[in-house]
Amino acid sequence: MPVYDLHCHSTHSDGSLSVSELLHRACEQEVDVLAITDHDCVDGLPEANSLIAQESLPIKLINGVEISCRWHSFEIHIVGLNIDPEEGQLKALLNEQQQRRYDRFDAMLEKLYQRGVSLSAEDCQADGMPTRKHIADAMVRKGTVSKPQQAFDRYIGKGSSAYVNPEWCDIPEAIDAIHSAGGKAVLAHPHGYKMSNKWLRKLLVEGKEWG
Repeated sequence: MPVYDLHCHSTHSDGSLSVSELLHRACEQEVDVLAITDHDCVDGLPEANSLIAQESLPIKLINGVEISCRWHSFEIHIVGLNIDPEEGQLKALLNEQQQRRYDRFDAMLEKLYQRGVSLSAEDCQADGMPTRKHIADAMVRKGTVSKPQQAFDRYIGKGSSAYVNPEWCDIPEAIDAIHSAGGKAVLAHPHGYKMSNKWLRKLLVEGKEWG
């Protein structure tokens, strides 16, 4: 039976492995079908497709992306699979998302500075899309906290002093862009949103309407 991994991230967003390392790790683990689904970013897909062809890697790549969305008071992630990463509507949405991500990143660094934690973008070593994980890892390297989770608990987690609310796109907008790019839209990690069963059912019901 084929082995699938349809949700993974590279260093183009908050993953710890480069595209090359990710592909070779997947091959070592005998994964047959891999989807790279970086946050609001498809920059790793051309590299991945090229490496598979050049090295004749025994793996099939599914072009993917994970789009951050707002829904009521929740941040919801929608994964797009089998997308055309060059499709215009999707590219335009991802460009907007990336600008929102950079703006939020800068705002969080400013809030940290106001609280006595001085970090630069270079300190955070974000080669791709900057995320809170990059900030947390930088705070560990600086000795501000001893582990990344402490950074979230004390500074950058929701409700903490340096947290900045995201201004992502709406879910229907993400789904429409994924469909426009020929892809399938899937709700990512449905049990990871810390919402009640009532809210989860509401999300699933509305999701059927969105397609």
